[in-house]
Parts: sequence; structure tokens; C-alpha cells
Amino acid sequence: EKETEDMAALEFSYLVRMRRSNVNSALERSETFARQLWTSRAIQLNWKLNVFAKFRIISMLTYWFFEAVAFRLCQLPITDGLAEELIFAGEAIKQDGVRLVEQGIQLRSRVDQDAVRERKWKVTGIVSPKDKKLEKEYKIKLEEGWKKAEEMIREGEELQVKGEEKVGE
Repeated sequence: EKETEDMAALEFSYLVRMRRSNVNSALERSETFARQLWTSRAIQLNWKLNVFAKFRIISMLTYWFFEAVAFRLCQLPITDGLAEELIFAGEAIKQDGVRLVEQGIQLRSRVDQDAVRERKWKVTGIVSPKDKKLEKEYKIKLEEGWKKAEEMIREGEELQVKGEEKVGE
């Protein structure tokens, strides 16, 4: 039963996402319409049409145009909260993944910088057992840092995929 509810919520989130894209398309069309009215040389040069070049009239015409274009969109039902929650949760998971990947990349670059940094102990020529031990421990720490960075990057990419699946992109 829970799986059926989750599937219904997921399908509904797809519907909400589709409606959002349709609303964005209607907004873009009405904005283009308003810009064309505001900057049209044909309207500005014709004294009969110049009456329409006022901001208040253009805003009302744009509102009318948007309502005409968006009329064909289905209205959101009352129970759209779960779908919105799914979309926002998916977007939050994606952002966490992006942040984790960035942190992994930063960690890897810091470890790379540490790897080429000059050591405080001797590493060439005749090396004492103490220096060998320090170098060995240092290389182990570098390896651990690289592994941790790669793990963070991999985990971040997985979170991004999970977030995209949840959002439905």
C-alpha cells in the first residue's frame, strides 16, 4: 500500500514539474510580448497606437496575454503538498551531492599539494631509519587522504543521481 502511495506521489510530482515548465513557458511568452510592445518602433511612431505604449496599459495587456496562454494549463489540486515536498527533497539531496563533490575535489587538491611539498626530513641519499619511518607514515596519510577524497566524490555523485531520480529530471 505504501509503495502504491509513493508511486502515485512520484507520478504527481512529474505532473507538477510538467505544469511548472508550462507556466515558465507562458511567462517567457508574455514577457516577450511585453518587451515587444514596449520597444516597438511601429507603435511609438504611429500616433494612433502610441496610446498603447504606456506602462500601465502594457502591464494589463501582458497580464491578459499570460492568462490567455496559461488558461490551457490544468489547475493544481489541493493535495499537491507531497509532490512539492518530493521535489524540494530531491533538490536538497542534489545540492548535498554537489557540495560533497566540491569538498572531495578540494581535499584531493590539498593532498596533491602536500604530496609535492618539501619534507622536513631527509628523503634522498642515505636516509636514517627514523626518516624512513616518517616518510612511510606520510605516504600512508597521503593515500588515506586520496581515498577519502575519491570516496567523497563518489558519494556526492551518487547523491546527485538519487536527487535527480527523486525530482524526476
